[in-house]
Amino acid sequence: MKRLFPVLLATTALIGVAQNPPDDANTSEITSTASVYDQKANQLHYWGNVHLNSPGTLELRCEDFLILLGQGGNKLDQIVATTNVVLHLIQPATAARPAMTNVAHAHQATFDGVSNIVTLAKSPGGPQPRFEGPDLVAEADVIIYNRLTDRFELKGNHRTRFKPGKLPKGGFFAPKADPAPATK
Repeated sequence: MKRLFPVLLATTALIGVAQNPPDDANTSEITSTASVYDQKANQLHYWGNVHLNSPGTLELRCEDFLILLGQGGNKLDQIVATTNVVLHLIQPATAARPAMTNVAHAHQATFDGVSNIVTLAKSPGGPQPRFEGPDLVAEADVIIYNRLTDRFELKGNHRTRFKPGKLPKGGFFAPKADPAPATK
């Protein structure tokens, strides 16, 4: 169990929580029916009603949650959440915008720690992954988010619904302004 602390630190770093001593407002928690930490394989596996909560940053629910660490156990290689994945991503308020929560639903969510890419996928014959933001909903067979370039890629049977008034002014989908009244 002496290597468990680096595993928990890697998990904490992934979900964006400061690595300060825990306090009630800044403590991440994972609960599940069962878990195994395999030191030789450098993996931490949770299953059965998994709930990861990182206050103010992230909340994840799924049935199976696997963390794979690189050699030595100090580097995050991959995280895989499977079966009924619901991910709430909380973005705090800034001077430019109010706080918001985005929600993702998928059969499987994978985070590649090497490339910094999140992939949402569906199960065979199951519903498509879905991303819900305050002003849009996007669905596709696969949704890929590159965290380094802040780029979304939606593949296979894609559909996006959005509120045109929330797009940048003057864009193709922006609402048309009422014409100026005619003057005589």
